[in-house]
Amino acid sequence: MDTRLLHTFTTLARTGSFTATAAELHLAQSTVTVHIRTLEREPATPLFDRLPAGTVLTDPGRRLLERAGDVLDAVARLRAGRSVAGPPVPDVPVQLARHSRRWTSPAADAFAGLLRAAAP
Repeated sequence: MDTRLLHTFTTLARTGSFTATAAELHLAQSTVTVHIRTLEREPATPLFDRLPAGTVLTDPGRRLLERAGDVLDAVARLRAGRSVAGPPVPDVPVQLARHSRRWTSPAADAFAGLLRAAAP
């Protein structure tokens, strides 16, 4: 799961501007656009109304925003718990596969569920 997309979404929801979001996240404006279009592709519905004065969340966008913070917080907690003191693990690929199944897959499933829930 690429949480950068969700982070871009929450920042755009807060700023209301693709330009301000790009500046805040140190991204090109076109990258912000790609991130939002990628998120909108899954539920096949716009998450923002694009207006001359900025962006406004649609109903599906508001529903996604209600849950997005929880997902980003959960991912941050998982990442913070990654560093473990102790001897090196000899079989890194096996450990990474276990880590992926245990942490990444549920987070990705939760993220996909949020996108489906945001669809009308």
